[in-house]
Amino acid sequence: MTASTETARHPSGAAKMDLKFWWPVAAGAVSVIVSLLIGTTKYTNTTRPGHWTLSQVNGICSSAAGQFAQAVSAQAGAKCSSIASLEQWRGWLMVAGVVAIAAGIAWGIAANRSR
Repeated sequence: MTASTETARHPSGAAKMDLKFWWPVAAGAVSVIVSLLIGTTKYTNTTRPGHWTLSQVNGICSSAAGQFAQAVSAQAGAKCSSIASLEQWRGWLMVAGVVAIAAGIAWGIAANRSR
């Protein structure tokens, strides 16, 4: 047998599994965890004591009262705009993580089936 056709073997004699596909799974897991941490972090409103998560603040900004406050106050509009942007980026981070995990698993399955 030549070296190109011979599969790598573990010392026990079993075929060695190629683990190159695990890096997208690990990167995706980190992305999902960071997204969850951003979403569950409590944000403090400086004008009124209280703690809300990012989604709760975004919900307040999206409500009728929040829309009215944004129309009246430029400061409220700026804060709500940055919160909405952060919430959107958090969602895309979550989607990218899930896609990376699925791609890594699919890559690993395809690589192991071709052996």
